[in-house]
Amino acid sequence: MEIRPAVIALLSAALMIGSTDAAHAYLDAATGTMLLQGLMALVIGLGVGARMYWHKLMILLGVKKQRPREDES
Repeated sequence: MEIRPAVIALLSAALMIGSTDAAHAYLDAATGTMLLQGLMALVIGLGVGARMYWHKLMILLGVKKQRPREDES
């Protein structure tokens, strides 16, 4: 029976997380703003992605019909 590296990595991570004591860490104001910026980037990124593929999504759901292609010549 061969143990895969992914299984070893998951077990190691679980042991490290489970064996830690409570951390008495200090979070300054910059940490909160960094988390807020990350959240804003995620929301804006999802919005841009949805805007780019909105028409394709509506065609896939059957809400809109596919537009005929125009010849470039």
